[in-house]
Amino acid sequence: MEHAGSREKGRQRQRHWDTPESFQVTNFKIIHFGPVETDRIYREIGRFIFEFSQLEYTLRYHVAEMARIDDQYFDIVTSAFDFAKLCSALLALSAKEKGGKPDPTLKDLIADCHEVNTIRLRVVHGLWVIGSGNDRAIHTSRNSMQSEVYFDKPGDLDDQSNRCNRLRSDIERAIYAMPIFERPKK
Repeated sequence: MEHAGSREKGRQRQRHWDTPESFQVTNFKIIHFGPVETDRIYREIGRFIFEFSQLEYTLRYHVAEMARIDDQYFDIVTSAFDFAKLCSALLALSAKEKGGKPDPTLKDLIADCHEVNTIRLRVVHGLWVIGSGNDRAIHTSRNSMQSEVYFDKPGDLDDQSNRCNRLRSDIERAIYAMPIFERPKK
């Protein structure tokens, strides 16, 4: 059981760390920037994550639809697929519909999806530097072990969000343009 005295110490410690001057470590100091400077990039990051998740769900939905997975099994089956596997599965399923070859339009769209997934990796695994007047993400590639700067211009991520949105629409159009297989009656 925790004593009232230790709770009070914890509160004091927390209050102590809440003040900017307490962040001094040797010769370094963390600089706090106001919310006005960060709102734009936070909005762009949030919008990108939202649009990417919608794109991923679109892929998940169409994999389940083309594989004839009942709604009751949707989450059980499709949760095992990461984004890249969803892309591969959708192409494989389209090949079944097109006599062994993936739909060429869908194949191009899936290639774009892989590019967007690379961008997502940079967004979620990059080191974000925000509020210094030069907002950006610094991402180190696991392959080359080299760091690069991304999204350093206002609107860079909004462009990628728009791309995710377009991909969703284009994928739906491509899938609905395919000769759809006969669905079993329920």
